[in-house]
Amino acid sequence: MATTQTNKDTPGTSGAEAEPSSASTPTTKRVHHAVVTPLPPAFSIVHESSSLIAQPALDSAVIKATMGLGLHAEKAQRRKEILGMAAMVLSSLFFTSMTLGVKISFLGHFGSFEIVFSRSVIQLVLSLLACLVLRINPLGPHGIRRWLLLRGIFMALGLSLFFYSLTTCPLVEAIGLFFLGPVFTYLLGAIWLDNRLTAWDCLYTLMSILGVVLIMQPGLFVPSSPSMTPPPSFLAAIAPTTSARQWGHVCALAGAAMSAMAFLTIRKIGRTAHFLVHSVYFGIMSMLISLPGWFVFQRWLYPSPDTNQLPIVALGLVGVFAFAGQCFLHLGLKWAPAGLGLLSHNTDIVFALFAGWAVLHEIPDSMTWMGAIIIAVATTAFAMHQLKLRAIHVATIHATRKRKSRERLYTNTTASSSED
Repeated sequence: MATTQTNKDTPGTSGAEAEPSSASTPTTKRVHHAVVTPLPPAFSIVHESSSLIAQPALDSAVIKATMGLGLHAEKAQRRKEILGMAAMVLSSLFFTSMTLGVKISFLGHFGSFEIVFSRSVIQLVLSLLACLVLRINPLGPHGIRRWLLLRGIFMALGLSLFFYSLTTCPLVEAIGLFFLGPVFTYLLGAIWLDNRLTAWDCLYTLMSILGVVLIMQPGLFVPSSPSMTPPPSFLAAIAPTTSARQWGHVCALAGAAMSAMAFLTIRKIGRTAHFLVHSVYFGIMSMLISLPGWFVFQRWLYPSPDTNQLPIVALGLVGVFAFAGQCFLHLGLKWAPAGLGLLSHNTDIVFALFAGWAVLHEIPDSMTWMGAIIIAVATTAFAMHQLKLRAIHVATIHATRKRKSRERLYTNTTASSSED
């Protein structure tokens, strides 16, 4: 009879509800067996030793994984992440080659709007061909086409302003100022989308402003000559005046603001549209905007057989380099960890410094060097801080879900014990 009563008191039943058994089955053993079973080991710690409003413990592994500051432990995934980082570096190399092509084309007397139009035609053709091969609708989903159109307008305006700055400023100055796009994105997001900015974000913004002042100071406060030595052969000749250089700085900043506006429209578009669809809209709107600007504000140049062929080749390669850079950037954002991919993308400044020195013989002064480095560091720190805030938010949600799961387990176990 004692044996039958012991088998009936299975784990999950209460010792108080069981009938007294014989001396061969001690009561203390049965009570101890019933207490251990219903409660998960960490549950009593969370609910008995913590405050009345429990704060979920954040998992550092979740924060690290969300920020993407390390490679995956699995070999196949780690190889894919390394390829993603390499793709980010290659995208920076192609975009720097594109800016170099813009400089060479302008030095061959092609206007900035003509260069934008040439890039837009080549980019549009390549994007449509890629959509045809991959069987992608180039117009995108029906519900977001107006937002794709608006994004294309912002990107086209930003490109036109940036290309004009490239034709009037040294390479590193234009790219350094255009690099402020992420700062404009977060500031505009704080104004229009109620994004929360912290004291650190304000500090990084002030650092970026300091970098802007250091870059623009040679053209604004000191009437010095441009920070470049005369290049050899046909590259010599065109040195921007002080006023044109100032306008170039302003256009680079305005282009960065337009790129930030284009990035904010992604909140409405989401991930439903393929990046080639964005490229199609970008190419169409760039053509429509650059064409009137080309004929109204600048003179039309038709290459003649006796002109130097290098600017003509560079004019054609601008669109090819831009399309290749977009493709590698898409792969890098898809494969690389977020944090490491962001750090890899900062090679834009390094490539710009090297290209300006090796090809265009542009030698930045110390203030320009310092300004470009400060902007690169500030924008990277700004983006990494926002990434950390997002990782903490994700870890909080993960911890809250884990706590609620334990609470449900405890509730179900207690209810089952009461029924038994």
